[in-house]
Amino acid sequence: MDDSGEQPTIIRRIIETITVAGIYFLLGKLGQELAIPPGTVTLVWPPSGFALAMLLLYGRRMWLGVFWGAMAVNTLGLSGQSAEAPVVATVVIGISIGIGSVLQPLLGTVLIQRYIGEGGLLEKAKNTLTFAAIIPAMCLVSATVGASSLYFAGLVDTAHFAELWLTWWLGDGVGILIITPLLLAWCKRWKFPRNSKSLPMLLVIFTMLTMSGLVSFGALFGEEGNSYPLQFLAWPFLLWLALRFNERAVTSGLLLLACIAIWQTVDGRGPYYLSTPYLSLLLLQLYIVVSVLTVTVITALANERNQAENAMQIAYSQVEGNLRERETWLSSILKNSPVYVALRDIQGRYLAVSRNYPALLGMREDELIGRTNEDVLPRRIAEILVPADKQVLDTGLSVQRQLHQRVNGSDRHFMSERFPLEDADGRITGICGISSDITEIKKVQEGLGQAQKMEAVGQLTGGIAHDFNNILAVIQGNAELFSPEAKNENAQVQAILRATQRGAELSQRLLAFSRRQQLRPQPLDLAKLVLGMTDLLTRTLGATIDIETIATAGILPVMADSGQVENALLNLAINARDAMPDGGKLTIECHNVHLDGSYVALNPEAKEGHYGVLTVTDDGSGMPADVKAQVFEPFFTTKEVGRGSGLGLSMVYGFAKQSGGHVDIYSEEGKGTTVKLYLPCAEENAALEKSEPSSDLPKGGGETILVIEDDENVREMACGMLERLGYQVTAAVDAADARPKLAQEDDFDLVLSDVVLPGGVSGPEFADEVRRDYPNLPIIFMSGYPAEAAMRNGFVGSDRVLLNKPFNMAQLAQALNAALGK
Repeated sequence: MDDSGEQPTIIRRIIETITVAGIYFLLGKLGQELAIPPGTVTLVWPPSGFALAMLLLYGRRMWLGVFWGAMAVNTLGLSGQSAEAPVVATVVIGISIGIGSVLQPLLGTVLIQRYIGEGGLLEKAKNTLTFAAIIPAMCLVSATVGASSLYFAGLVDTAHFAELWLTWWLGDGVGILIITPLLLAWCKRWKFPRNSKSLPMLLVIFTMLTMSGLVSFGALFGEEGNSYPLQFLAWPFLLWLALRFNERAVTSGLLLLACIAIWQTVDGRGPYYLSTPYLSLLLLQLYIVVSVLTVTVITALANERNQAENAMQIAYSQVEGNLRERETWLSSILKNSPVYVALRDIQGRYLAVSRNYPALLGMREDELIGRTNEDVLPRRIAEILVPADKQVLDTGLSVQRQLHQRVNGSDRHFMSERFPLEDADGRITGICGISSDITEIKKVQEGLGQAQKMEAVGQLTGGIAHDFNNILAVIQGNAELFSPEAKNENAQVQAILRATQRGAELSQRLLAFSRRQQLRPQPLDLAKLVLGMTDLLTRTLGATIDIETIATAGILPVMADSGQVENALLNLAINARDAMPDGGKLTIECHNVHLDGSYVALNPEAKEGHYGVLTVTDDGSGMPADVKAQVFEPFFTTKEVGRGSGLGLSMVYGFAKQSGGHVDIYSEEGKGTTVKLYLPCAEENAALEKSEPSSDLPKGGGETILVIEDDENVREMACGMLERLGYQVTAAVDAADARPKLAQEDDFDLVLSDVVLPGGVSGPEFADEVRRDYPNLPIIFMSGYPAEAAMRNGFVGSDRVLLNKPFNMAQLAQALNAALGK
């Protein structure tokens, strides 16, 4: 597979093999031309370096091209040296040398990949020295196979075998040392320096390197210029390349010097041209090896230095970038922070503040920096915060304080948290203060607390009203029983009945506050209702009150009980009149509004949605905050004793909440009061059936009624009413008492039961038992809770008849008549 992971095609493999074999052959012919007579081995063998580079760059599949190239060049070379040698023997020797030429780079590839890996040969000194150590080991293969092949073929005698093996081994090593790094460097994606001064400098160095090489090896001065130590004249320029330029320039410079040295030595000049050819080869090879190793190691060291410098530069840039980024973050925090941030030193002097902080103190930032809290804060606030700062510095712990401050004419509440600033060694060097405006949060908390209190009071008043209704039921029922005939009722009985009626109205107001009154909601036009009540309000409030009505055209209808809306408006108008004893203006406005999430967040009792709003505004005396916080509580009133029950606004509050709406009040002392009653808009095509109660008093025909009531007074009152109406009655205290009576007398025509019964079985639960055995037996329930509340809380089903206590004889008669189907 190639580097991309794709399997090469057969045609591509053939082309690769032919190309590698051809290049190997040409390099081999060049190497043979560099032989010093009468030796049969060249002083440098370039194909060995080429073969190793191909396997490292393109994979081990290149071995086939290396084999064919090595076999061809060695077979033809042997044929040219010995024309009398048999062809078969020459081919066999060529094949043998070709096998050795393939095994050598394969072994080198394995060793390099194992001990050097993907790193470049000249990137680190360790890699360069490892590569230099691998070369002798891998060259043992080709030198041993090649020399042995020539020896067994009879082309080399025993006396010259060692020299042949040594020069072969050195020739392959020098070829690998020069050619492989060169090819690897040029095949990498290196770029020439783009600095305009680098290229001219590179040209100068190569020119000087060429001139010094020619001088060192006698090309310019003949025999006189070939003495030691002129051969090292070129080294300064090689070291210059190693320290200033990349691997391409270094390996190219080494190749240039090696070519000059080999060319001049082969041509019979230079310090290494000696009378003994093998000695000349050995000295020249040692010179090239020493030159290459020295320069490549220095190059690797320079690369490591450059890499370290680059890493340090990158790290420095990252640190610098991180610092700049953190400074930018800090600046952004101080600029855009929604809270108030201040950084101060250990003496309490301001170092930096958020952009909104100076406006909090009514100052500019330049006036604030360098000053302390004692200098800029009100004395009352400073006396709170200065000890808090000292506590932070002494303990190293954060401190929280709640503050109240007047800002731009309005009262604001803040939560201030202060914590220490520490240096890298953990020493406290300053204080950071963060203050959050919690005014709206406190409003929400106060509103939620008020809602919870009102809910608790509502539950209490609902329970009181329930028990109160039982008492009124006894009084009213017995008063009616004492009355001989409707036309001849005496004054005392009438007084009792009037008192019970007033008590029932009071109980109804308590139930309205506790959201347990019975409502008959229907689509209602608020504007029409207000206009219809204008005359009544004018007569009720008197001539000193100027009434103005504002109704937005086309407002949506609301879903509410019209009678309760009229009652609520009348209560609000009367309260407004009492707040304007010397007269004033009363404004009544109707419009639609949508309450969104932001409003609901500040008013937990409200819900999102569309509402119709009835707004009543007066310009009277208004009320202080402590009074406004209690106005919806039952029995709370600011009027003198004997004037007002304190249930007017509480009734409005309960009615609004029971209707699924909301009520809010705005008032300032001396500036008047505005009350807003929010009622939910009616859905399209919403309608509610209405039925008119009958004024007749139907009598019974001797039917038998089972009455279940735990309260003795209520039970006796109900039994008396039933007997007066012409019914036969059997009484029971609870479900356990009623079961045997129902079983003994299975001819009951109706069951009248209280909802709440002792003994663990409620009236509706006992009714379910009765229905299983007597599915057609009618059942009527009695409760101090109204029908809507009882049904909503699961006391009775929506299909069952329920009498609200207190009830009169007419209501009882009508309920019985309806249940019995008369």
